[in-house]
Amino acid sequence: LVQDQARTADTVALYDEFFQKYAESSNRAKAAVVALPALEKSKRLPDALKRLEIIIAGFGNNVEAVGLEDCIVSYTNNAEKAGMTLEQLRERMYSFPGLPPDAEIAKARLRMALIDVYEKKIKEEKNDEIRNSLKGQIEGLFSQLKKDFDPAKMPNYSLVRIGDHLMKSGNAVQAKDYFSQVLKNDDVAFRDKAQFNLAVILGESEAAADRDQSIALLDKLLADFASDRILSEKVVRQKAIIYELGGQWEKVSETCRT
Repeated sequence: LVQDQARTADTVALYDEFFQKYAESSNRAKAAVVALPALEKSKRLPDALKRLEIIIAGFGNNVEAVGLEDCIVSYTNNAEKAGMTLEQLRERMYSFPGLPPDAEIAKARLRMALIDVYEKKIKEEKNDEIRNSLKGQIEGLFSQLKKDFDPAKMPNYSLVRIGDHLMKSGNAVQAKDYFSQVLKNDDVAFRDKAQFNLAVILGESEAAADRDQSIALLDKLLADFASDRILSEKVVRQKAIIYELGGQWEKVSETCRT
């Protein structure tokens, strides 16, 4: 216990020294996140979140900034521990302090992080009435996110999550736009998931051209992720399903033999 307290005190001291001397360092995000457990033990979590706010706002629309994603996730995961209610977190995510007005990508990512918190709450909540209320609020959050942001200005994570939500809600046609945008973006994060889901949607079409495009997307996945056995098996199964839907029984047999 004494050693643990000493380590905590040392970590907090290093954290304070770092931000006194190197507040603009490229490692500031990592330093802020790593120190969170020690700062929580030292009852300084609210101050630590304010530091994260400054860092996130400072990154603005630089979504490739090292540590931005960790900062956002750490902020939302620790908000309740710091005394913030779900409603207060919602207000903060919608009007994030210091974030430039044109930082559309960062704003969309913050909103998606808020939805992640709501979904985590649903898993933890045992009261059906509260769970249903949370589910209704999530629907509203997704609707607002779609309304407020052009897919071309969203980060890949948000695009994939919205696309997934639309697919589960029976709106696969709308989901296509979000998955397609991921494939247009320079960022390669979540591209495999977007490509697979887009292939699933196209594969369910009655148009032969759409099904052919679906197969092409799946073949590209097989080529690009040949070493991923789980994904490869999933892709092969999906190809067989699409050939079956098109009545191409020889192709079904051929695919199942691969």
